[in-house]
Amino acid sequence: MGWSSWNTFQCNISESLIKATADGMVGSGMQAAGYDYVNIDDCWMDGRDASGNLQWNASKFPSGIPALADYMHGKGLKIGIYEAPNTVTCVGLYGGVSHSVAVGSLGHEAQDARSFASWGVDYLKYDLCTGQRSSFAVMRDALRATNRPIVTASIRATARATCAPPAPNRPTAPGAG
Repeated sequence: MGWSSWNTFQCNISESLIKATADGMVGSGMQAAGYDYVNIDDCWMDGRDASGNLQWNASKFPSGIPALADYMHGKGLKIGIYEAPNTVTCVGLYGGVSHSVAVGSLGHEAQDARSFASWGVDYLKYDLCTGQRSSFAVMRDALRATNRPIVTASIRATARATCAPPAPNRPTAPGAG
């Protein structure tokens, strides 16, 4: 179990916020109760370098993702990160963030998986805002090839599916309503 930055903070994330969340999880007893993942959702990245490697936003994460992973691991926690099997992430598609900043993993799966592994990432939220479901298998295989155990959550979401309320008089879950 764990915590994700998206529902509360969306793109308003930072290294200090993520560290404070980790500190709070440990200090409040949440970690002892089994909450061990701290997941950084969309908006952590700042495009790719000239070699095509993902870059974290140095203003938001001045110490870098590897240092943040070390911080989490030092507290006995695990760190998660976000990507999308598209050329841009969901905020690049729907949130008005530049496509050169909110870059997805499509065509860079092996390269990104190696980056995540080298940074010490333990969890990947892979969010299919649009595109092909077959993209999930490509990233799965790329992550396996790193030999680092990275838990993957493959999310099939759309702006409509995640933002629209349920239809009137229609159950939202089996047995509801």
